[in-house]
Amino acid sequence: MNLEPAGAAASVAQGSKVPLLLAVIFQATLCLVSLEAPLFWDTIQFASRHASHYHSGGGFWLPESINSGNPPLLGWMVHGAWMVFGRELWATHLVTWPFLATNIVLLFRIGRKIAPHRGGWLPLLWLCVPVYAAQTTLVSPDILLVTGILLVIHSRFYYPQNLLLILGGLLLGLVSLRGTALLMALVGWWILDPRHRRFLWTLAPGVILAALYYAFHYRHFGWAMVPAYSPWSASFDSPGHESLPRLAAIWIWRLVDHGMLFLWFVVLAARPWRTATIVQRPDTRFLLLMTGLFAFFFLFFDGLNLHRYLLPVFLAALIWWFANGSTSPKHHVWLCLVLLSGNLWTYPEGVARGWDATLAWLPWSWHREHVLEAMKSERIEADETASAFPNLGPFDEIDLSGEQEGFLPADRLQEASYFFYSNIFNDLSDQQIEELRTWTPLASSGVWPVRVTLLKKPNDAIP
Repeated sequence: MNLEPAGAAASVAQGSKVPLLLAVIFQATLCLVSLEAPLFWDTIQFASRHASHYHSGGGFWLPESINSGNPPLLGWMVHGAWMVFGRELWATHLVTWPFLATNIVLLFRIGRKIAPHRGGWLPLLWLCVPVYAAQTTLVSPDILLVTGILLVIHSRFYYPQNLLLILGGLLLGLVSLRGTALLMALVGWWILDPRHRRFLWTLAPGVILAALYYAFHYRHFGWAMVPAYSPWSASFDSPGHESLPRLAAIWIWRLVDHGMLFLWFVVLAARPWRTATIVQRPDTRFLLLMTGLFAFFFLFFDGLNLHRYLLPVFLAALIWWFANGSTSPKHHVWLCLVLLSGNLWTYPEGVARGWDATLAWLPWSWHREHVLEAMKSERIEADETASAFPNLGPFDEIDLSGEQEGFLPADRLQEASYFFYSNIFNDLSDQQIEELRTWTPLASSGVWPVRVTLLKKPNDAIP
């Protein structure tokens, strides 16, 4: 893996300790800032609705209204935390903290194996990736997915440990559909590559448990993996070859969005690409495998194109660059800064942005609460107010408040007298946005990057 001289392998140099300490401080800060944050984006489903189903005594299988085909491992874990600590937001966020700490440790160990004098830079660089940093502030199954990937990379390519390999395979097989797909891709790679074939048995427990889950899921629902009768079925539609240019453009946009352009710049500029044997390296093959696997999802399914889906690709690219790119601390600092700048990338009103892929989402919870307080003071009810994702459904699903009231969806805008608006909403049409510009602002919180406004319908438009 292009390892540096091993003279300092037994002790971590001061140049490695400082970035490691910064990584720990940065991660701890993000955890504390988001400890009481309401559930956001897709975590409303994975960490709230799933866990609430089990916590209320629901059966083993999720109802199809909240079943996207993913194994509800995170929901089970959150339910377990609620049983111990109570149904609280802070208890919900605590579930991912052990995995966040594990990710830092595994990245540090991988980095130290690659380069003993600068191993602490790898966890810091990874935390500077906006997509991952944002996910660490959410109760996200993708944190568990990253842990599974790192366990496999760490325990196969750097510190051979069969038990950790087994744990990594189990985590990948049970955390999500993408984790299962990634696990099967690894199995295919190791079958074809004689160097890894003898380690296939370590992935077998994960494959077997995942296969059993999906088999029983199929027996119970009549479908498995690809949702057939759930709200997510349209996401798995194949749009046809005429949509390939559009989907390819989305894929490229997601790859370079939120500052990730700079990561690909340093990866593609690295000299090892010019050597004939580069594709034989495990880190290169892992990068190509991840890129090809998730390109398939983006190009051949109409709704599987979220930023967080590319986390395995970004992780593989960063590890590859760390092993084969510049060793200069100045270049590491530069890459950290330009990656962090991705949290500041904004787009004009009406252009969808992956808000769960940037730390810019964090003010949302504060501004949302301020406008909700304004609604209460004006005695404006939720059932006469419309809003949009991720501000729909009972309030309890978002903030665990126990309140079952919720806003009307935006497609019932004509029935509403008020609209709870934010620039984070991606589901509003251009026509709806234009109409809302004619409504009167009653209360507002925030200017940039998140803005939340309570709007009142014009009197002449009220039926």
